[in-house]
Amino acid sequence: MNTLRPPHPSRAATRGPTWAVFLLGLLLYGTLALEWERRGLFDQHNVLFDTDLKSRLECYADGWVGHGRNLQHPNLCNLVNPPVRVIAGLLPGTAGAEEKRGAVARFVAPTAGAAAVALTWCSALLLGAPGRRAALVAGLFGLSFSQLLMAGIPDHLALGGFTIALAAWACARSAAARPLPQAAWWGIGWFAAGITITNIAPVALLYLASRRGDGDGWLRATVRSAGFALLAVALALATSLLLNLGYGITDPAVLYPGTGVGPLKAEPWQELASFPGRVIQSFAPTGYHLIPNALARREPHRYDVEATLAEVPIFTAMAPAALAVALLLAASAASGLRRSGMRTPAAPALLAATAFHGVFHARIGSDYFLYAPHWTPLVALLTTLPQPSSARGERLWSAGIAVVLVLVAANSAWLLYALANELQPLYHPLGQHPWP
Repeated sequence: MNTLRPPHPSRAATRGPTWAVFLLGLLLYGTLALEWERRGLFDQHNVLFDTDLKSRLECYADGWVGHGRNLQHPNLCNLVNPPVRVIAGLLPGTAGAEEKRGAVARFVAPTAGAAAVALTWCSALLLGAPGRRAALVAGLFGLSFSQLLMAGIPDHLALGGFTIALAAWACARSAAARPLPQAAWWGIGWFAAGITITNIAPVALLYLASRRGDGDGWLRATVRSAGFALLAVALALATSLLLNLGYGITDPAVLYPGTGVGPLKAEPWQELASFPGRVIQSFAPTGYHLIPNALARREPHRYDVEATLAEVPIFTAMAPAALAVALLLAASAASGLRRSGMRTPAAPALLAATAFHGVFHARIGSDYFLYAPHWTPLVALLTTLPQPSSARGERLWSAGIAVVLVLVAANSAWLLYALANELQPLYHPLGQHPWP
């Protein structure tokens, strides 16, 4: 046994730091959200990496029927809009109800993103990381380019990432011999499937690891995980039909297969081969491209372009952050897979849950980067798994993570700054259509 690993801290000892991590994340992501809103990016679709900001904001604020009530996101509007309305109703001031709801809706993604970072901090502690390393792991996730971007804009990605981080935390509790009640897992599965139905697959994989950690054999754990996934999907769809009635939506066709499903990709094997590099890119891309925004032809808009990471090189000599991330993750995964005596197969579970997105989105959906918040907390947690055999080894490993974190944070800050500056001169009043 490694005697250098600290005991799992008590809830009382972690409560204050957890809230501090959450509030720092909320401040950072909320500030970015206000800045993107000031630049008019929430008034149309697809400017920031194929995200549906205009539709999602309407969904969150008003309970709009589209883009939030379909097979892919059966309960997105239903679960977000009611608390937005309640909080908006409690706000003081003379602003109208619609304006207040819009203001609250803009902070849904920042809140979810900050909560995901706080959960990642807690998960790192439960997996045995010392406090310093747990903070570095949370920072690596929270300051990754994809998290900084997606947690500041009103789309479903930050919420989906929160559900994955929640499941990872529940799995980590089993690794620390603090398993959650079965009912809590059912709630996590229902919530995850309601936000993005395909996310039940990685959640079920984490549940499988949890069942193994609680003593189930492989066959029993697999059967229970399959039943868990089916029950979660059934509950999500059933409650969607029920909650839709509150918005006057009685047609079940909104949940028929084919609605809300992304495009099919022509070369899935090529896409899949690129996935490991795209995981690295979700932390530290080397750049981005601005391409024509085809959807802007069909709606009032402020920008004629959209940002993309497609065909951006994974590594360049001028961007060392990506190489640093690659080396760190490779070392973490290799060490985690070699570990013995673990109550929960954490490394295989984290890798399998990540790999699901690579396989699924190799064929279905938009560019990989759009879904990065669904795997970045899992990948960041891989760095908790190595167990240095000495205090000096722990210091060196934490120092290595710290170096990568600084490179990732600097890279993310530079890219966000460059993107904002490049978009600024392309802004024009809403409703103009300069397309030829």
